[in-house]
Amino acid sequence: MRPLLVLLCILILYLPSKSSMLDAFKSDHQIQPEAYIQKLGDPMRNISKINSPYSRVEIEDMPSEIELTDEEKKYLVNIFLSLNNIITENSRLENEERRILGEGKFFWPKNPETPTLLIKSYNPGNFRMTGIALTVKRKSKDSTWDTIQLTAFPRNFPHGAYLLSFHDEILKYYDAKKTVSETRINEQIESPTVYYFANKKNPRIIMKIYSQDKAPSNLPRRFYAIELKKGDDL
Repeated sequence: MRPLLVLLCILILYLPSKSSMLDAFKSDHQIQPEAYIQKLGDPMRNISKINSPYSRVEIEDMPSEIELTDEEKKYLVNIFLSLNNIITENSRLENEERRILGEGKFFWPKNPETPTLLIKSYNPGNFRMTGIALTVKRKSKDSTWDTIQLTAFPRNFPHGAYLLSFHDEILKYYDAKKTVSETRINEQIESPTVYYFANKKNPRIIMKIYSQDKAPSNLPRRFYAIELKKGDDL
């Protein structure tokens, strides 16, 4: 009996503790940050989606002009104001990420000689509305962001598009300048109508709104993309 008791004590002394065994398991199965985000989702992007009246409608039954709800309109206006703050340097990109955009991801080129930290993207998971995505660009990592591209694709795009129902907000900051019909072969919209606007305080900040409008006017009726660019002339 006594030798058995001595053997048991030796085993207990040298057997790894439960916590050390757990640590070893964690070390062997360490989840890297990116994989962790893919598994659990980025906490900053875990946001509630706006309930669209078309969210459960079959795509073929959706209209070609998607009218914004009051909540969607307010949300898009806030995004537009945020992007305008960035391009006019009234706010830093990091501040607007915390306020409404969520955390973006830098594009990392495959060529190690290509400059980095120049392009940042925000996928649809960042936004409360369906089909919203964003890209911001700059010429060097020390310069300000000079190009912003926002796309807004409803589920039935390119047949369908959101109605642009916040002209008043746009015209507070931008003057309508011209409307141009373009040809873009092999793109989803091959004949877009492009509306040009100039910033009231800095006319070298140009905004272009892309639309499927067939009968262009001074202001777009529908839109699928908005681009803000600094340093351009009309």
